[in-house]
Amino acid sequence: MDPAEREDLLLAVSRLESRNGRSPDAAEIAGLVERDLPEVQDALGEIAASGELVIDAGGLVHLTTSGAAAAQAVMKKHKVLETFFEEMLGMDRSTAHKQACTLEHHASEETISRLNSFIGSDPSSLNSQGSVCHILAECHEGERVCIEAVKEGRRAERLADLGLIPGEEVIILRRMAKTVLIQVKGCNIAISADIARLILVGACR
Repeated sequence: MDPAEREDLLLAVSRLESRNGRSPDAAEIAGLVERDLPEVQDALGEIAASGELVIDAGGLVHLTTSGAAAAQAVMKKHKVLETFFEEMLGMDRSTAHKQACTLEHHASEETISRLNSFIGSDPSSLNSQGSVCHILAECHEGERVCIEAVKEGRRAERLADLGLIPGEEVIILRRMAKTVLIQVKGCNIAISADIARLILVGACR
């Protein structure tokens, strides 16, 4: 199996789990990756044989520890590349997303690490304001908060793909005129100020 195909399917399982709060079946995965169901079923069976996922008796697909780690690694690459293209190179979001999808399978860990460092500041060098905001857009640089809810349901899927889900810790790196640079799960990503206004946050417990 082509490595990019394997990573796309592992990432699809992870994304659907985050969006729906449960393990997906093959039909849902096929719909997300826009491929024929029999083809996806065969590929999932091959990945299951490698030990990166398990298909239960009801047809639900579950990532194993190694499969989840592989999916997370690809997602981190995608976030870093998309943020670099959009924030640093000025690409529109759609183009940045497509370019990230193409390159996420080929960029080395060292490349991603260097880009991630280039994009954002070191959070340890920022001064915390000592207060906790209630909306992400109002947070100060250096604040560390946890997501409590997302106001607008239609954007929840996009935010879940970025790791912005209730309970997740977020560090505010930089506030700019139209975007907010944040760190989630060790990855620096940029979101628009409008999106930041939809995310309710509070103190991390």
